[in-house]
Amino acid sequence: MANTTSGTILASGSLHSAVSQEALRNFMARNFFMQFGKEYQKPRGMTSVTVYTPKDMSTAISTLTEGQTPAETLFTLTPTVITTSQFGGRVEITDVADHDSPLIDTIKEVSYEMGGRLAQEVDQAYQDTVDAGTNVIYSTTEDASVGRTNVDDGDIISLNYITEAASRLSGLNARPYD
Repeated sequence: MANTTSGTILASGSLHSAVSQEALRNFMARNFFMQFGKEYQKPRGMTSVTVYTPKDMSTAISTLTEGQTPAETLFTLTPTVITTSQFGGRVEITDVADHDSPLIDTIKEVSYEMGGRLAQEVDQAYQDTVDAGTNVIYSTTEDASVGRTNVDDGDIISLNYITEAASRLSGLNARPYD
């Protein structure tokens, strides 16, 4: 009967550190949509966190005229509740598989693969959030209410659409990314 190595050996120490580093190395290399998010620290023991998005204040700034009080702008915060999700897995490696694979560092290989798989899951969660957004730009010929579900071979992106999108994003003070 083959023995299995339990995940509890990774609770602490240098093996835990090596596995974590290998998994994170592959995890970070495979994320794409994660770059569009903003990181928030969840309070300990909480399953959700409320973040507040400030109103766009670009119209609050204008040229001042001596002796005139500038127009007042109301500052508002919009609350968004973020519920956390956990991702993880458990892998069992038999002593036979570990012993019969002298050319492969089994634990390192499993850590690398698990990091890659975790990256796919987390990045998919980010993509689902991005896709659920309602502030979307479609071509002028597309009906915005069915834009994502009605894409066909006639919907061709052009430089004009890209320029229009870039201009709108710039007007909203969106940060550029590579």
